[in-house]
Amino acid sequence: MFKQLDYFMYSQNLYDRLLEKYKQHGFLAIAYDVDDTIFNTHDRPGASYELIKTLIRRARPYSRLSVWTSAPADRHDAIKQYLAAENLPYDAFNESVFGYHDDSRKIYYHILLDDKSCGLALAHELLTRLFDSLAQAAGPLASLA
Repeated sequence: MFKQLDYFMYSQNLYDRLLEKYKQHGFLAIAYDVDDTIFNTHDRPGASYELIKTLIRRARPYSRLSVWTSAPADRHDAIKQYLAAENLPYDAFNESVFGYHDDSRKIYYHILLDDKSCGLALAHELLTRLFDSLAQAAGPLASLA
């Protein structure tokens, strides 16, 4: 019998889990970071972060969104103003979008968009693929593969 090691090192398994969670809840819980994920914190020349910002806007019909930042509290109002100015939706700020693990410091999400995760490109690819499938699906969610 074949045993698949490191199951979630395979992008198809990651995609399948996202689809499974979408079918289970009717939405994806997506968390996203601010600094150097959607905002050019370190003034990198030419950095725009538009791919991720566009993905977050596109995620709106399929998800509940949490902003997750380690920025100090005195920056939170400015961050929220930036989110509004950039038309970046969110349902929660530094908290989970639904009640799992409310007693934990870590928020619950199905996928995290963060420049430091080293998986930001793969997360973008998987969510784009999933949103394309959802947008093109004419039948029930169960028909998605």
